[in-house]
Amino acid sequence: MIERKTVSQCISSDFSIDEKLYLEAKKYCRKCKPEMRGDLFYALLDWCYQHQEILESIARREDTYDILYINKDGFSHKESFSGHSEGNPHRLARQRFSELIAEGVQVAELRHRPNPYISGPERDGSLILSYGKE
Repeated sequence: MIERKTVSQCISSDFSIDEKLYLEAKKYCRKCKPEMRGDLFYALLDWCYQHQEILESIARREDTYDILYINKDGFSHKESFSGHSEGNPHRLARQRFSELIAEGVQVAELRHRPNPYISGPERDGSLILSYGKE
């Protein structure tokens, strides 16, 4: 028996209804074959174009920074900061990275996770800062 899922079951529950609608509309427009494009396709495409602030909200929420480090005892750790937390995740991650260096960690990296909701080279994620004791 095939289990059917509703839109709300397929998309993270922490998205607002507008964000869920935006994501589903974009998915529909991406998958719609050219010969099947009708009024619904163009209406959804136009609606998405007029509501770019929703995409920006999704992108901010999904923006995540990871700090990977090895402490003095040789154990590896990972801390993450995302748009779900209070404050600017980039600033919080940089502050924590600086604190770890001051605490004397052996090796540390600050990375930006890939984010499919932003455009440009930042979409793929990157290494922001790296530290290692000699």
